[in-house]
Amino acid sequence: MDGEFDENYTPEKKKRKNKPGAGRPNREFDKKLFENLCHINCTVDELESVLSTDQRTLDVWCKREYGENFSTAYKRLCQNGKSSLRRYQFNQAKTNASMGIWLGKQYLGQKDNYTVSGDYKTEQTIVHYGSKEPKKWKTPKNEASVEEAPKASSTDT
Repeated sequence: MDGEFDENYTPEKKKRKNKPGAGRPNREFDKKLFENLCHINCTVDELESVLSTDQRTLDVWCKREYGENFSTAYKRLCQNGKSSLRRYQFNQAKTNASMGIWLGKQYLGQKDNYTVSGDYKTEQTIVHYGSKEPKKWKTPKNEASVEEAPKASSTDT
């Protein structure tokens, strides 16, 4: 077999065995700080800035701490922050009418209806919470502010 090429030949690669403690030490972060930053919906750039690191390092740390990659852990922890915000908003709606209206629009499909009739008067429907029928009123037409455009004469070129 001297000089012949064996197509099935693959050289054996020697596995490099690192000594324990060899290499760069793992970067550690305050787990509670990371979770709190996610709860208040910090962006990835803000996390990197506060923790003085990059996303790749955070990804390695999250795999070690949570057993999942950074993006999965980040999404999961941000959901906890959203539920806290929602709880605060619903408590706020008890004393703040505009918050109640906003929540009704977001979650219950309630809306303000605006229609324009042929005489260009605006009709607005306001839904009053607790009443059975919406109240309507028409905005008065302000005739003084409407001006006619000058008519072009046939002699103008």
